[in-house]
Amino acid sequence: MAGDTVPGSPLGSGMVFAKGIILMEDFEGTWQWLESGTGGDDVHTNGQAGSYHGTKGMTLRTRAASAAEDDIVTITNNIVYPRGDFVLVRMKLGLPNLSTVKRVVVGLLWENGAQGYKSGIYWEPNVPAGGYHNSAGAYVAEAGFGHGCEDGQWTLLEFGVDLSLAQYIRANLGGVEFDMAGIDVENTAAETTRRLQVQVSVVAAGAAQASLWGDDLYIGEDPEL
Repeated sequence: MAGDTVPGSPLGSGMVFAKGIILMEDFEGTWQWLESGTGGDDVHTNGQAGSYHGTKGMTLRTRAASAAEDDIVTITNNIVYPRGDFVLVRMKLGLPNLSTVKRVVVGLLWENGAQGYKSGIYWEPNVPAGGYHNSAGAYVAEAGFGHGCEDGQWTLLEFGVDLSLAQYIRANLGGVEFDMAGIDVENTAAETTRRLQVQVSVVAAGAAQASLWGDDLYIGEDPEL
């Protein structure tokens, strides 16, 4: 059913799909994401334009008025902390106007009751290049991770992390698989809460609105582990 999630997520009705699923978001229901970024007349919504299937999908656009390079719009949501340690993040991404996009980032942050951590994969489709958020808090390129595409084309981005070891497991961009076992994520700060937080961002390449579509966001236990 559109927009449903498991109990503990703020996004859905509390319907249980299956053991190990933390979030399934198809953006068909009411928009319930937190937004941040440069601001102004930026756009963060769900609608037909950003739909991979169904009637609605995610649409993000940086500001049009006073548009500048590195303008950013980010959406964020907190979700339930899982029982298992191996978590997979998977999302379909579309670029309606490739030339306006400098970078796309899909990130997963977590707090385990003692410590906070940050992971994420970035994609620069115009280079093309890509990489990950490292233990020093910087995004670094991963050789061979670049994926080129065309306007309106949809691309799969996914990555897996080990919450207990605070390390990446693997990643996939555009159907190309990368072994990331043993690469540490960033250790951010001491935290007393237990939660996951997912973030999706688009960054402008120049003085024009950058647009990003998204659909079929899945977060759950990695089915391959």
